[in-house]
Amino acid sequence: MAEETISDDLASRLGRATKFAIFEVRAGRIRGPVYRVRHQEPGENCEMHDELARLLEDCDAVIVKSAGQKLVDRLRLQGVNVVVSGETGKPKQLVLRYISGELRVKKPVKRAVDDGCGKG
Repeated sequence: MAEETISDDLASRLGRATKFAIFEVRAGRIRGPVYRVRHQEPGENCEMHDELARLLEDCDAVIVKSAGQKLVDRLRLQGVNVVVSGETGKPKQLVLRYISGELRVKKPVKRAVDDGCGKG
């Protein structure tokens, strides 16, 4: 099976992603991916934030193309470093670029409307 590529035809925002490629990094070596799939429809609501928080709770970092500030804050509260990068490519290559410090990082999108999910 060919390795998937993160590109414009996949989810453009963390809240819209339907599956995640999970890698384990130890002593510079990468194992994986193991895929985790969402059970709820992607969207922007409190239940979605809770589901993603549970799905990613054992991760140290998540590399995404774009993410809303409230979801970023929610994940960071539980210790997940949300790395927002506009870069595309194979997930394993993005992880290698992240751990080597070469991945381009940008600030998360700030929402203009309070959706009520800002509870800690």
